Amino acid sequence: MPVHALYGLTLASDFPFSHPLPVVVEAAEEADVTFRVATAAPGEAGDLLWESPERLDNRPQTRLFAPAGGWQLLCFAGVGEFWLGEREIVAVVEEGADSTLVELRLLGPVLALWLERRGVVALHAAAVVVDGVAVAFLASNHGGKSSLAAGLMQLGIPLLTDDLLAVEATPDGSFVAHPGYPQMRFWPAEAERFTSTADASRVHPAVEKLRVPVGDGGFGRFHGEPCLLAAVLLPERGDEGSGTALRAVAPSLAVMELLRRSFLPRLAAATDLQPHRLDLFTRLVETVPVERCVYPGGYEQLAVVGESLLARSPRRRPS
Repeated sequence: MPVHALYGLTLASDFPFSHPLPVVVEAAEEADVTFRVATAAPGEAGDLLWESPERLDNRPQTRLFAPAGGWQLLCFAGVGEFWLGEREIVAVVEEGADSTLVELRLLGPVLALWLERRGVVALHAAAVVVDGVAVAFLASNHGGKSSLAAGLMQLGIPLLTDDLLAVEATPDGSFVAHPGYPQMRFWPAEAERFTSTADASRVHPAVEKLRVPVGDGGFGRFHGEPCLLAAVLLPERGDEGSGTALRAVAPSLAVMELLRRSFLPRLAAATDLQPHRLDLFTRLVETVPVERCVYPGGYEQLAVVGESLLARSPRRRPS
């Protein structure tokens, strides 16, 4: 069974991923977690903790149940059930759901929740590696995080992750940003701007976004090793011609932004994970700068924005 490396963990699975994930050639020990598809649930669901207000076919799109018997159940309407165990994730797929939907849920909210249960927070962010340290762009959809990362990649800066950034506290008080996998998701206009759309494929027939491979003949370069997290930037589009500015965010506001723009804000708030997350974010903003990145709109400005950000990178600023 192949063992893949992503988000700082090793994942053993023979699932037919639509785009190859990094493979650990020689797994020195058992993988952190195994993923498989089954026809029957491995356990009994606990009490319902939370359900989304969004609905599909008159059902909540997402439901989360309390842990019970060593398993926690996360359900997605139109996709199926994901049972999260200590070392295993089991999917019971709905009839008619295709494998692409299963993959999207696994590589996003399912693994994000599995990580959060182990003290590793998942942020809704893209990150690049500048001078050996990670710089993250934290934003919601259409927030500019992937565009800013792509602008820096055009200048030779490697991608660390796109969409989901796993951050882990270390014993010495620093914070490590883990690599995702070598792929980006662009809106069609972004894909046309940064790469050949011939290299892209739709994330899913019902989803407008496109998958773009990174490195090894794809767009830009990919950095597959963890890095010290050195800065968190909150993208904010300004007026054309306004230039690029970094503005410090007060610690209390920075904590709120990290909570709000984490990958699973509503799910995490419904669980017992929130106190740990609040503590970790409080410590993070004491050591990692969190700044608003105000930049001019327009794809044609991104090269200039990238140069400006590089000049202001954590290891290039005057001491």
